[in-house]
Amino acid sequence: MFSRRVQSWLVALSDPNGPRQPLPERPLRGGQAEQLVKLADRHTVLPAVAANLRRAAQAGGLAAGAAPELESAMEWANERLLRRTALSLAIRGQLAEIGAAFAGRDLAAVAIKGADFGDRLYPAPALRPFTDLDLLVPARCLAGAEEVMSRLGYAAGSAAMKYGTGYAQRSWRRPDRLGGTVEIHWNLVNSPTVRRGVSVEFDDLRMEAAPAGWRLPRPDASSLLLIAAVHGAASHAFDRLQLLWDVCQAAAGAAGKPDEDWLAEAASRTGSSTALAAALDLAERVLARPACGELISRLRLRRPGAALRATLTRGVVLRTHWYFDSFRRQIFRQLLKKRR
Repeated sequence: MFSRRVQSWLVALSDPNGPRQPLPERPLRGGQAEQLVKLADRHTVLPAVAANLRRAAQAGGLAAGAAPELESAMEWANERLLRRTALSLAIRGQLAEIGAAFAGRDLAAVAIKGADFGDRLYPAPALRPFTDLDLLVPARCLAGAEEVMSRLGYAAGSAAMKYGTGYAQRSWRRPDRLGGTVEIHWNLVNSPTVRRGVSVEFDDLRMEAAPAGWRLPRPDASSLLLIAAVHGAASHAFDRLQLLWDVCQAAAGAAGKPDEDWLAEAASRTGSSTALAAALDLAERVLARPACGELISRLRLRRPGAALRATLTRGVVLRTHWYFDSFRRQIFRQLLKKRR
């Protein structure tokens, strides 16, 4: 368990737009700089935290005599960042190869999260690391997509899952090459039981004109927010801060102002209203972004009640994968199954 002081610094320094002001009143002490960067890595916000920690140190935000500890923490952070950056670059190469192959077969597919979020939602792509490549395809294109993956030398993986069938993704890896896992999704919601309440397919998204050289369709700004909210809620129950920053950046219009009329209709049509409201509410509470709460009202969404809020609190998010919080996330997923 990490102390509340470390957690407060994590929130303050995880902002991809720069360190939040004012910084926490209590400075980091005795080994807490190292705890901070390790917690940031678990939350996949280490790039922002490392950069902002340097700025905070220069501004006198650390305890006197903390310089040696900071140097050790930054050395660890830099090594982790180098590995994460190398993997992200390798996955971008995979995306270029697979995207060209899909386009050559006229297969509809969209890259979700990962590189697309980094390029469009963050001030610098490196601020949004990722460890795999996610592609969403229409069910009608699934057979063709899998044929292309096999032709490119990828092998389908198998993983033990809670239910025997019905999952909306398949993982692929190239055994002869370093890189990330490629996940082919035919629904943004993987779990067959959660999908009873919320279901987002390729055709539920709205696309925009892609830039020159981009071989695949690209979700528009409104769809980015829908993807961020549903992915964070249904797949992870917001088990790390990166997922909330995705929501916050999309809601703030980093990729363009969301079309609120379309977003409200799409959330209702796909059963995503609870997921979207929960995502925005949690971003407001954890990241202190009142604009996210105001968006709930403008979208005419039902604000999360006490029961839903009790499942995912600020502490649950910041403790990330703490064993004793798992039951709360299970309850949260049960609530998502009830279409509203």
